[in-house]
Amino acid sequence: MFSSKLFSTLTDKFIQKSAIAFIFVIFYAFGGNQFAVFGQDDLRNTVYGDPKKSTTEKSTKSSKKKTKATVANNNASTIKIVPPTAKKIPPKTFLDVTFLAREPSVEVYLNERSIGVTGENRQLSKKLTPGDYLLMAKNKRQVLLSTKKIIVSSEQTTFKLFEEIVPKPTPVIEKPVEKEEKTDIEKAIEISAKIKKILEDYSNPATTDAITADDWQMVFQAAQLGQLQGYTAVQIEAQRWFASGQIELANGEFTNAFTAFNKSQEFMPTSALPFYGLGNTYFAKKQYADALKLYLKAIQIDPKLSMGYKKLGDTQRLLNREKEAISAYKSAIKLGYNTLETRFWLATLMLGTKQIEDAIKELEAIAKEMPKAEVFISIGNGYEKLKRDVSAIEAYQKAIDADPNSAIAYYKLADVFQSQREYTKAKEAYEKAISLDPEGKTVNKTEVQKKLRDASNKLNK
Repeated sequence: MFSSKLFSTLTDKFIQKSAIAFIFVIFYAFGGNQFAVFGQDDLRNTVYGDPKKSTTEKSTKSSKKKTKATVANNNASTIKIVPPTAKKIPPKTFLDVTFLAREPSVEVYLNERSIGVTGENRQLSKKLTPGDYLLMAKNKRQVLLSTKKIIVSSEQTTFKLFEEIVPKPTPVIEKPVEKEEKTDIEKAIEISAKIKKILEDYSNPATTDAITADDWQMVFQAAQLGQLQGYTAVQIEAQRWFASGQIELANGEFTNAFTAFNKSQEFMPTSALPFYGLGNTYFAKKQYADALKLYLKAIQIDPKLSMGYKKLGDTQRLLNREKEAISAYKSAIKLGYNTLETRFWLATLMLGTKQIEDAIKELEAIAKEMPKAEVFISIGNGYEKLKRDVSAIEAYQKAIDADPNSAIAYYKLADVFQSQREYTKAKEAYEKAISLDPEGKTVNKTEVQKKLRDASNKLNK
């Protein structure tokens, strides 16, 4: 039942397996540790990688790279390098450029370098490349064209060497809108308003001196043509004659002025103005005594006529009635006629009183507004009275600065130098006074010559 062949097969397999097992046991007995280490290395290599394999792989990759580089080098040795084709530079373009002048021999400059002069045909031709240039032109006398930028192009090849004056366009004058013509009554009302303003300004001491002969001409014409509204016939005649008197007085026609002012008195007998006008006419003729009577009559009628007091002061001063003049000037100023001239004459007259210091202060204040030689001479006179020669000299020098032709200023300055025994300076100042007024109209020629001789004699001693 049991097959010997089967038994033999099984026996062979058992022997083979036993042999294998026996070899394994022998290997373990003699090299088990190595086997164990070998097994650990396999685990480490599994986790961290095999260092021998890595080195081998690097060697392989390096070898591959070298192989590729070698191939590339071999291939490069067989490739021909063809240089890029050189760009062709186009030739420069030149344009025929002409410069035009208004005269020959004009020197032309481009970019601050001379390129030639214009010929008899007043032209200069040059070949230039297109582009921007700085152009300037001049002749032997002057620059004809200041430096300016030009652009040479195919469209622009001609340039002028002078500035062209472009005439300004004639302005269009718009015609004013025509207004409807005023009626005669409207014109009369408008003129009457102007006349009223003139008369009011004349009566006002602050504005009376601003009224001119032209203003009086307007008053006269308005009264003559019957254009005054709101006035009686008598008032119109009074204004017509008074305005006529003012016009004649301004023109120096004294006879006609007397007639006109006397005629105005017939139409306004209770007014101070006709007498004031007559007084001004006598004053203009230098008939001061007659003028004085009429000014007194005017302020008797109108005690508040400030300009009447001013003219009364002028008349009293010229008649050497200094105290009366001072009183009149003070009244004029008190009533509002506070002009620089009124203040000047009042302060000048006060130098002859005990109020010299106050007078000098007033004159110095006036000099700031009216720096005239007459004002500085009065200041110098005041300082002389106070024996303050240095201040007096300074004032007279200012008078000369204000009016270098003032013989009086040089004469007064010479007197101070004479009193200080500065005879050389005194002599020069006296000589200057005589040369400026050889006829003795403003200074006493005989007295100046005597003082000049005295100064010369003192120098010769």
